[in-house]
Amino acid sequence: MRDHGIGHIVGTVFDAPENAIVVNELKERAREVGFKAGYNECLSHVNPF
Repeated sequence: MRDHGIGHIVGTVFDAPENAIVVNELKERAREVGFKAGYNECLSHVNPF
């Protein structure tokens, strides 16, 4: 395990068929949070008052 590195281990877990639904949900939630954070940042620049 030490020779494979954490990236390969995480990739293997994420690629497992039984985890596909959970991983897709996790990616979608992370994407939504990122969009909301970016949108809020833009609003703060446009309307500083």
